[in-house]
Amino acid sequence: MPDVFKMRGTLTERTALILVLYSALLDTMRLSVIVPILPETARYYGLDASGISLLMLMLTLPGAFLTPIVGVWADRFGRKAVMMPGLILTVIGGCICAFAPSASFLFAGCLILGLSGSLLGIMHTTLVGDLYPSERRGSVMGQVGAAISIGTALYPVIGGLLGEMHRSLPFFTALFALPLIPLVFRLPNHQKNSRGLKLYIQASLRQLSRGDTLFFIIMTFACFVMLYGQIACVPILADRLYCAAPSEIGLLLASCSAGSAAVSFIYGRLIRHISKFVLMLAAGMLYCLSQSLLVIFPICFGASFFFILFLPVCLAGMSQGILFPIISAGLADLSEERNRGIIMAVNGSVIRLGQSAALMAFGVVLDFCGYTGAFAFGLLAAAAMTMFIFCRYPK
Repeated sequence: MPDVFKMRGTLTERTALILVLYSALLDTMRLSVIVPILPETARYYGLDASGISLLMLMLTLPGAFLTPIVGVWADRFGRKAVMMPGLILTVIGGCICAFAPSASFLFAGCLILGLSGSLLGIMHTTLVGDLYPSERRGSVMGQVGAAISIGTALYPVIGGLLGEMHRSLPFFTALFALPLIPLVFRLPNHQKNSRGLKLYIQASLRQLSRGDTLFFIIMTFACFVMLYGQIACVPILADRLYCAAPSEIGLLLASCSAGSAAVSFIYGRLIRHISKFVLMLAAGMLYCLSQSLLVIFPICFGASFFFILFLPVCLAGMSQGILFPIISAGLADLSEERNRGIIMAVNGSVIRLGQSAALMAFGVVLDFCGYTGAFAFGLLAAAAMTMFIFCRYPK
């Protein structure tokens, strides 16, 4: 087996891959596992739809502001200095949410989970860039995408089943952060950036101002607006129109991840035979089709066929499965190791901004126009994203 590592430490190739995949799965679990219980949690604490959106904002918004600082921290002081506090905060936040006696404590716990997400959210893509050369990053990102898709397919189901036993049980999944701590200790010592802070910032700004870097960052924002707009609206549609149980909502959300996993497993073959430009256009069109069907199906079939919703949700997952590895590998290829942390951190901040913007925008449309209006708004956003790909893809 070829030597693929640029900094070894005590890591074997297998251990390094486990570390990368586990980090990605843990970051994904934070929100996916509790989405199915949000309607039940809202009823227990007396929250309305705006309260649900605020809970989700607590999980996503801190990263929008803190992630760039985390990237500088990771570049200057190493990856361990970021990951260890993130793991500890994950455990603390999950326990506070699980034992929350009131909505105030629940919001506080979700805020701590959001802070931990700002520390851990960029680490799996940063580590791929650190540990693997350019020719391996695409395939490893495909494996990361497949693992995330499998995890996000299982997490809503697990969260729904646990939530039917007791509403607080899904929050205890934060304890899965503990087994990652020994792996982080085995992480190679990162070569700290020895340049002055001014030179470091100047080099990072030059990289971020490049047209191809900006394209991938804007696409990151668009992807997560689409994804979290669906995460915000689909459970409410399932609850209000179909009176779906938490486990059924979990299965519905899992179909999104199943579609993403199916594409991720064949991503390596797709990228060898089809250009990235064509794949990204196809992904945009899949999102348009998904949102169109989510508008049409409730109108045409009413509350009669709940499981017909699985098709458009699965199509959205397929689109995400195409876009995620292309964007992640593209940014990793464009950035140098000495400022990769800040590049990935800015992208991570954009992810959180996309999540937060989606929750706020789709939440407002949902309140005023209902789920039909929300998915029509999603269709317009998907069409705009597709046009942006067609017009601005780097040549």
